[in-house]
Amino acid sequence: MFYVFGGEGNQNSNTGIFNQMEMYDTASERWVELLSMPVPRHGTQAAVAGGCIYIPGGGLQQDGKEVIVDGETTYHNTTSYFDVYCP
Repeated sequence: MFYVFGGEGNQNSNTGIFNQMEMYDTASERWVELLSMPVPRHGTQAAVAGGCIYIPGGGLQQDGKEVIVDGETTYHNTTSYFDVYCP
């Protein structure tokens, strides 16, 4: 399975940043839309461990300015929910 999340160019958002998360199921060869991230972001990567997807940092836009996300979002794959951690 492959996961994609966030990104730039969202014409339907004031910030232009996506909060969508999708999974490509290689067995069925289909994309599946998952729960939207609580914080839209772009310019980040993710790591997978223990059934969770960890999405650190990244960027978003606020009041027309680029803002660095100072925190981490965890997607719990088995229960389909997010935790947001901010320092």
